[in-house]
Amino acid sequence: MSKAKSASSNQTKAKKKKRNDFFFVCKHVKFSWGLIILALVVGCVQSVITSTVPDATANLFDGDFSTSKLWGVAQTLLITLILGLISYIVRVFAESKSTLAARKSVWERMIHAGMDYYDANDPASRLSMITVDAQTMGAGLVQLFVSIPTYAVLLLSCVIQLLTVSPRLLTILWILIPLHILYFFVMGRWQQKVGAQYTCSMGDLTGYLAERIRNLPMIKNFATEEKEDENGIRATGWLYQVMITYNVKVGAVIAVYQTLSTVASTVLAVLWGCHLLKAGEVALTDFLAFSMYITTINVTMVVISTVWTFVKDFSGRATRLAGLLESSVEPHGKQDKGSTQVPDGDLTAEGISFSYPTASAPVLSNVSFTIPQGKVTALVGPSGSGKTTLIKLLERLYAPTEGKITVGGTDISTLNLEAWRKKISYVVQDAGVFSGTLRDALCYSVDRPVSDEELHRVIAEVDLTPFVQSLPKGLDTVLANWGGSLSGGQRQRIVIARAILRDSDIYIFDEPTSALDPETANAISRVILQGFQGKTVLIVSHELNFIAQADHIVVVNLGEMAGAGSHKALMQSCPVYRNLVEEQSYQEVFGA
Repeated sequence: MSKAKSASSNQTKAKKKKRNDFFFVCKHVKFSWGLIILALVVGCVQSVITSTVPDATANLFDGDFSTSKLWGVAQTLLITLILGLISYIVRVFAESKSTLAARKSVWERMIHAGMDYYDANDPASRLSMITVDAQTMGAGLVQLFVSIPTYAVLLLSCVIQLLTVSPRLLTILWILIPLHILYFFVMGRWQQKVGAQYTCSMGDLTGYLAERIRNLPMIKNFATEEKEDENGIRATGWLYQVMITYNVKVGAVIAVYQTLSTVASTVLAVLWGCHLLKAGEVALTDFLAFSMYITTINVTMVVISTVWTFVKDFSGRATRLAGLLESSVEPHGKQDKGSTQVPDGDLTAEGISFSYPTASAPVLSNVSFTIPQGKVTALVGPSGSGKTTLIKLLERLYAPTEGKITVGGTDISTLNLEAWRKKISYVVQDAGVFSGTLRDALCYSVDRPVSDEELHRVIAEVDLTPFVQSLPKGLDTVLANWGGSLSGGQRQRIVIARAILRDSDIYIFDEPTSALDPETANAISRVILQGFQGKTVLIVSHELNFIAQADHIVVVNLGEMAGAGSHKALMQSCPVYRNLVEEQSYQEVFGA
């Protein structure tokens, strides 16, 4: 059995190695193919006409400067110029639209990616995927599907034109073209490898800096500025080393190649042409046309090689994008076929078991409990008992390994995900407050117009009126990023007010009073216990003097059920709960 699994794993790895990530990304992103095809057609027409310029120009050396001859050359140059301008404009739009499509696809996939992707990847280090990688993908797509075919047509047209001039002159191409092709493969492989290293290093540095900038207050609190300064310099040093390889070494090789190929092709062409001219095998005008064609052919090959190495460079960068695009996604939009009619009723966990993909042991094992509708239920247990995991399962961030969760008897996995999550409001300690005005913070995720009267009523419910009145612009005062200008109590009240405005049927409070001073914690507790009458409320907390007032208490221990019932009943029947109470000197608070 293990051998079979090993063989299957090896086959999977082999398939992944054979896959071209660039084309995988192209397949899964809705690029602007209409503009790309238009740019390709215009570019190819321009290449065909451009290939006739050397021949038309060389014919002037016959001494015929008649109006028709001069007008023919001028007409060819004018058409080439106009087509070049049109081609450039269409390419710019094709690249810009493709970059936009790439960014939309990356952002949409990031928003809807399953939790397994975020467990395996630091989101902060993926910021450059939306900016740098998406831009490179748009440019790479146009280069591959427009530039390379266009220059290939120009190369072929020049060869055909040379055939009409003198097939003998083409002999030199059998030396030049193989050298260019050899460069394609060698340089392409190297640049693909370096591109992958550069992308990973840039992503790691972005993630590192984003994490440090987000936690600057903590750095200052611990007086570790000097240490973090050194770490930041060291991190940028890693990127510098990769950039040296990427920009200097790779750039130097490209520059040497371009210079040598230009010099070599010119010298060889002149020597070979002079030999044929001296032997009387070609005319002077043919030799002049040949000289211009060789220059055009060589420049074209250099451009193709540069574009090709750029595409190979992006192939290395495309690995991260491919990893994101092939990750699992949550059902959303038209893809979500679940029922939008979410029933009312009790929330019930039936034989829930769950293991994280990277964990060796299950976090939950055969857990069953009920959260009564319209009541306040507390979920308690020692640290590491699986409380937060249960919340994630209720929110459908993960699916149970075994068992199911129902609402009103209906399995929540059969419901439309957006409809189910809109039925829930989740409040956590130190919850996020995005940058913007206080009004924006209060109304975030509220899908209806909210009047000032309703806002002030809710603000009064959570005892925020004095704070709002103290603000220079009231509800339209701009808050610091992530609520940095707010105290812990103010931020928590704003988050609870936001939950009240959502008017959900189910409210989940995850450690809503931890890290708050006793007075603020008691005030928040009163709001939670009294402000959500008739709603289903689930509280996860270690503050037993708070949760003891709940209508129903569920106790878990080491991923298993330890008991359920009222505070009084659990004190008599559940040793785990009783130990938790005694550890917090519950008797001193309640006189029990």
